[in-house]
Amino acid sequence: MIIDLVSTDALSAIQLIYAAKTRGLEFHTVWIVNRSPSDCRPLFDYARIGRFELRFIASHASPDLANDLRARGVSLLMQIGSVMIRKELREATSI
Repeated sequence: MIIDLVSTDALSAIQLIYAAKTRGLEFHTVWIVNRSPSDCRPLFDYARIGRFELRFIASHASPDLANDLRARGVSLLMQIGSVMIRKELREATSI
């Protein structure tokens, strides 16, 4: 099962990734929305240790995100933050 995470906040993402890992759940790709990579330095180190891919995207509405989820066969998309997962993204996952 391929599980991705979408977040607008790097610190919240680190906390959720750690909590999930302690319960045996690992994310394949973590998407950071509307943030500069320079704002997320600790997440780069954690991505190497946690063995997940880290990607940056300008908006939840980017068609690139839905297309990538579909192409990689992502089963489940989790989101942390105040924005709800858009219908197009929910439909791009296999569950």
